[in-house]
Amino acid sequence: MALMSDFKIIAKDKKARSGIFKTAHGKLKTPNLAIVATHGKIKSLTKEEEKKANPDLVIANTFHLFVNGKVKEIKKAGSIQKWGKFKNPVMTDSGGFQVFSLGWGSVHNTGKIGSGTVIKRKEANPVLISEEGAVFTYDNKKFKLSPESSIKIQKNIGADIIFTFDECTSPFHSRTYTEKAMRRTHRWAVRSLEEFNRRPFSENQSLFGIIQGGIYEELRKKSSKFIGNLDFSGFGIGGSFGEKQMRKVLKWSLGGLPDEKPRHLLGIGRVNDIFIAVV
Repeated sequence: MALMSDFKIIAKDKKARSGIFKTAHGKLKTPNLAIVATHGKIKSLTKEEEKKANPDLVIANTFHLFVNGKVKEIKKAGSIQKWGKFKNPVMTDSGGFQVFSLGWGSVHNTGKIGSGTVIKRKEANPVLISEEGAVFTYDNKKFKLSPESSIKIQKNIGADIIFTFDECTSPFHSRTYTEKAMRRTHRWAVRSLEEFNRRPFSENQSLFGIIQGGIYEELRKKSSKFIGNLDFSGFGIGGSFGEKQMRKVLKWSLGGLPDEKPRHLLGIGRVNDIFIAVV
């Protein structure tokens, strides 16, 4: 069984809730906002400014730390907290977002909110996706991530909260492709969980599963039920959608999740998003 993190709900208002999530690096009050530190550093702040800001939670990216050769440095330092001089909890994205952003996102000329225009040409996905994992071309080199290698890398990084490897689909993908990617994401989730339990040397980490399914109600509900029934410490809501779709997607995605566990909305961080998400 996966290590269950200590999450306690302290107040509720209809479906909204506040809680305390205990980690090895302190208590995290929810709802909260994860500050982006893609390469293990907050780009917009100096270390002195970062120290003064003292963010409650930061999120670093497995893919970028991996391809830039920083994982060995982090492991040698003992954890990303020690390496990056973070006092509070840290999360790591599995690299699943880069499956989208460096792949179909570039082909469809779009980001997470679907603001681009579909490129009307038959262009191959530059990220090679298979049952085994994903192969990226980055800086003229080939890099491969699988559910197993993503978990191994995240364990070496030592973040408090890590995520399963998944495929984030484009907002312009068909229902057929979105379902295919969702089912593969489910199989990858099982493999990620098995790998997490196979390597217990980072007992202070929590593994979150990711719900996918694009903008399709039936798929979101299926994904929520499937991932919600697995033994994860918490859950991430993944995918590409804009503000207009967010309320519906969240409603569909939360239905199958156990109420007593924490949730994180991946990749969204505009001010108004907070008021949409905390409902």
